[in-house]
Amino acid sequence: MTPQGQQKIYIGLYIGVLLAGCLLTFLLYRVGNRIADARIAEAKADAARAMDSAAHANERAQKLENDNLVLRERVVTLEKEAAMALQRTLVRNLNDSAFIFALKHKPKAQIQIAFSPADDESYNFSYDVRESFAKAGWHAISCRHTETDSMTTDWLRTSHVSLNPTLAGEIILASNRTMVASVSAIVAAFEEAGIKSPVRVKEESNVPNGTIRIFLVPKLNSAGSR
Repeated sequence: MTPQGQQKIYIGLYIGVLLAGCLLTFLLYRVGNRIADARIAEAKADAARAMDSAAHANERAQKLENDNLVLRERVVTLEKEAAMALQRTLVRNLNDSAFIFALKHKPKAQIQIAFSPADDESYNFSYDVRESFAKAGWHAISCRHTETDSMTTDWLRTSHVSLNPTLAGEIILASNRTMVASVSAIVAAFEEAGIKSPVRVKEESNVPNGTIRIFLVPKLNSAGSR
């Protein structure tokens, strides 16, 4: 073989090697890109799954927080109801000095105190209330509820605990609209005297001017009768 022929063979081999190297480089580049694309796609999928999981976790956390809020509100309601139920069974003890002090120098009224004839607790409490009014300079009388039916309204008569247990232990004030200042003073006096029973104010146009009627609703489970 002539030197020229050998040179052509070498050149051909060199060119072949170059072309093979280029082809190999191209194939490696394509494979590398595909691997990179696959990894990027996988990373994006992982990120999407993580975001979806985070969204579901936030949703569950929000639902749990809402459920806890509802539960807390329910617990508070139950605690209030339990406290009110307890107050409807406890004997009412009037702090007479605080009651008297709260009524001093307040607009006075004639007080009619009604209690249940079948309940010792409301009878004893009516006595304490009447005496405290008297010591504060107010004129007060007390009488059994049955004796006041002629002077009370249907609303007061139907407020008896046997007809509506939710009113048990309440103190009901009935007067006409001219006695607002005196009624407010009495409400504040009961609060100052440590009486936790709810005080309900009822405007009654047929109550004479200058008069306030107080009905002491019996407690639940009160023992004894008169």
